[in-house]
Amino acid sequence: MGWCREIPAAAWQRLVDGAKWPKLTKVNFEECFGSECKGIEAAAGLLAFLGRCPELKELGLSGCSEIRAAAWQQLEGAKWPKLTKVSFDKCFGSESKGIEAAAGLLAFLGRCPELKELQMRDCSEIPAAAWQQLEGAKWPKLTKVSFAWCFGSESKGIEAAAGLLAFLGRCPELKELDMRYCSEIPAVAWQRLEGAKWPKLTKVSFAGCFGSESKGIEAAAGLLAFLGCCPELKDLSMRACGEIPAAAWQRLVDDAKWPKLAKVNLNECFGSGSKGIEAAAGLLAFLGRCPELEELRMESCDQIPAAAWQQLETATWQKLTRVDFDGCFGEDSKGADGAAGLLTALARCPELKDGYITGL
Repeated sequence: MGWCREIPAAAWQRLVDGAKWPKLTKVNFEECFGSECKGIEAAAGLLAFLGRCPELKELGLSGCSEIRAAAWQQLEGAKWPKLTKVSFDKCFGSESKGIEAAAGLLAFLGRCPELKELQMRDCSEIPAAAWQQLEGAKWPKLTKVSFAWCFGSESKGIEAAAGLLAFLGRCPELKELDMRYCSEIPAVAWQRLEGAKWPKLTKVSFAGCFGSESKGIEAAAGLLAFLGCCPELKDLSMRACGEIPAAAWQRLVDDAKWPKLAKVNLNECFGSGSKGIEAAAGLLAFLGRCPELEELRMESCDQIPAAAWQQLETATWQKLTRVDFDGCFGEDSKGADGAAGLLTALARCPELKDGYITGL
């Protein structure tokens, strides 16, 4: 029922009053109770009804920022022993009407032993005390988490970041972690991940975490070294991390063992003001040795020198399908003389379908 914002409360109430769904396992009400929706008054009854569905496995309430605290609290007594997937993206952001219920809701989720996937993107208004309810969660099967935009500028929960990251580090089945634009997390909090054991990690995004506004730059080296020890990694996004120093990037180059790496996003990492330019040559040489690479994005990396770009000339990317070098070789570029080597490598990529290279 996603995006059904025009359904009036009376209609939702008909569902609540008449439904007999003892086998209900999946529900999606994305954006049904967000801005300008017509059915807010029925949210409490609907959530109470869902709380009585013992077979529920998946619940999607992304964008339901208009749900009041009293309505959210109807879920605190739910019995969902089989719940595996929940999405509360944008439910507790700057426009939320239900912040006061966040602590109880997170405490409840922490008691769902089968949970595998948690989506909390853009929930920056959740206070630290509420996030701390997750520190004692028992999620031995957790595989996918998104806290993107939860710990950025004006976040109310920064003090809880260290405990939350320490908890995630104890989730051995984790495969995907999305921390985009969590730039306010301090270095001491990021360092809680350095001892994590994630042998199955395949996808991570720290886009925007180590840019000009970052509070955690000092932890970048340790974090990259740790990621280099995740042998199953396939998808890495470090977009807009221009403040990472060369020594930190070098730790990645020295330690990484990623035979399955398929997607890399380094957009805006090596542009004007970047602190890591000296490591670009080693990083590109490393990427050139990744035989499974399918996508490489390096938009606005115009400060990479020609000698660094030339490291790609011998790359063998038989599976490469998409590249983005937009803005890399314009009038302010430091590496235009290295473009020939790059283009030589791309010419040998038989699967290439989508490429952006402007300003040559």
